[in-house]
Amino acid sequence: MLQNIRDRAQGWFATVVFGLLLIPFALWGVNWYVRERSEVVVAKVNGTKIRLQEYERAYQEQRRYLQSLLGAAAQLDGKDLKQQTIDKLVSDRLLDTATQRQGLRIGDGDLVGAIQLFPAFQKDGRFVPQLYENRLRELGLSPTGFEERMRVDLATEQLHQGISDTNFVTQAAVELVEKLKGQRRDVVYATVAAEPLKSQVTPTEAEIEDYYRRNSARFMSPEMVKLAYVELSADELAKGVAVDEQALRDYYETHKATFSTPEERSANHILVHVKKDATPEQVEAARKLAEGYLNEAKAGKSFEEIAMQKSDDVGSKAEGGKTGFFPRGVMAKEFEDAAFSMQPGELRGPIRTEFGWHVIRLNEIKPATTKTFEEARADVEAAVRKEQAEKMYFDEADQLSTLTYENSDSLEPAAKALNLKVKETDFVTRTGGEGLFANPKVVEAAFSSEVITERLNSQPIEIGPTHALVLRLVEHKPSTLRPLADVRAEVVALVTAELAKRKAEERGKALLERLAKGEDRETLARSGQLAWTEVKGATREDDTRLSRAVGRLAFRIPYTTQGEARYDGLSLGTGDYVIVGVTGIGEPDLSKPDEDKRKAEREALFANYANNDWRDYLAELKAGAKISTYTDRL
Repeated sequence: MLQNIRDRAQGWFATVVFGLLLIPFALWGVNWYVRERSEVVVAKVNGTKIRLQEYERAYQEQRRYLQSLLGAAAQLDGKDLKQQTIDKLVSDRLLDTATQRQGLRIGDGDLVGAIQLFPAFQKDGRFVPQLYENRLRELGLSPTGFEERMRVDLATEQLHQGISDTNFVTQAAVELVEKLKGQRRDVVYATVAAEPLKSQVTPTEAEIEDYYRRNSARFMSPEMVKLAYVELSADELAKGVAVDEQALRDYYETHKATFSTPEERSANHILVHVKKDATPEQVEAARKLAEGYLNEAKAGKSFEEIAMQKSDDVGSKAEGGKTGFFPRGVMAKEFEDAAFSMQPGELRGPIRTEFGWHVIRLNEIKPATTKTFEEARADVEAAVRKEQAEKMYFDEADQLSTLTYENSDSLEPAAKALNLKVKETDFVTRTGGEGLFANPKVVEAAFSSEVITERLNSQPIEIGPTHALVLRLVEHKPSTLRPLADVRAEVVALVTAELAKRKAEERGKALLERLAKGEDRETLARSGQLAWTEVKGATREDDTRLSRAVGRLAFRIPYTTQGEARYDGLSLGTGDYVIVGVTGIGEPDLSKPDEDKRKAEREALFANYANNDWRDYLAELKAGAKISTYTDRL
């Protein structure tokens, strides 16, 4: 079990489990979960209820995930996404029941082992208990709650693994895949363009109205909200912080090292590399070589020339071994100790470090410096203001959360108590706006049911470590169907394109029939009706010579007789119709297989079989369950 977890801990399994468990807690903490919520039921699975609160949480997680893939401005709020969310929640319920019925349990040892493998809880590759506790505390999640959810997910993964392990892949299946993937085809194709046909079609009023009705979702005005908000920022608080001269001087004395620059030195060096597993004889031979370079430099030969010709330090040899200025704590200790005990122009070596033997020439010394209070005053004042403002921020952030929760129908009490201004936005859509409202977290909160449906203040939204705001609804404009008169030009253009596409398809299919009856494609070309493009030896991945649509169709066309072309056609997303023909096939030579490639094919087939079995298993669970969903409540 642990080996399976370990194999996944660095990949999708860790990402999905950890990400989905922690995302809901990342905005402000557990306060969101303890706020009283509606008991609206959106689905039932064998009698167990899925409530609106759970659905909303899962829905927002799915939106965040899709936005991370598609961009924050992606339009994601539709019936499909809602249905996908409900389907996932139903599947999760069924799988929880299935793991219990199968008697799958995760022991404490396996649970601990899995948690210790998460990179988020590790430092330098090792699990750190304090980091684990701190990470969960930051996200408002208790170890008990996290571990219980982990047990459920690991048990589901165990069930998934059990079903996957029943699969096997035959040698014949692998060879068939290799044969199909390695096949090459001679392809010809020609396009019946839709654009020139637009001038030949004129939409009727009935066609325009029918298209408008069938595609009404395309002509909806965007949902919009106008919002009031209060904003708390340490940067703004810093502007009002009063500081006196003594406080500034005290801070300067306490943090004087902050305003100091340590001594730095620059050198050139020559490295004779020594492997870590070198024998004593090899180490001594390297030392003698370095000593020879030192003697050459002492005899007057250019140090830079020796370094460029002989040094094993790839990073510096091109510049004659130049290190640039460095303070203590940067170089290897032995190198540093030598350099910081030398005088400019002095040569020393060989010096042994973990990298090998060095010959060093010190070039220059930059003495340590410390800014006077007067020189550092502006930086000191900024630091004092920031420090005090951050203390104020965390105190006031707690008050902001409490006051906006206790007075959930108004922002005024919080604004008055914290001396904040209630600001108001213009209308904002789900694609966001400018400034604060370009932030996906803010947009998400603005369109949450908490703000729109329940008319409550939002939870504090953390924009940055010391920057938060709370929203409330001023006005909501639902998405509505725009009148046909307002979108008529757009509808006419779309209907015209649809009719031209239909006409291109009709013309293309007619030409296909002529080819099927034996008419030569060159005859069609000479008549000006088609312009053919020929591609010899195309592969399934030949994207440079064939579009994906043409390539996929070319490899779906059944072809057995060399020399006799076979044709098919399809409509493209552009509206054009493409006719594709296959005139020859070349089979791959499997007599000397690439074993690494064959292994990869076997693993890919196994994964495909496993995924199909898992989907079938879920389908069986759903078929045998009593499931009710209430999408009208979403």
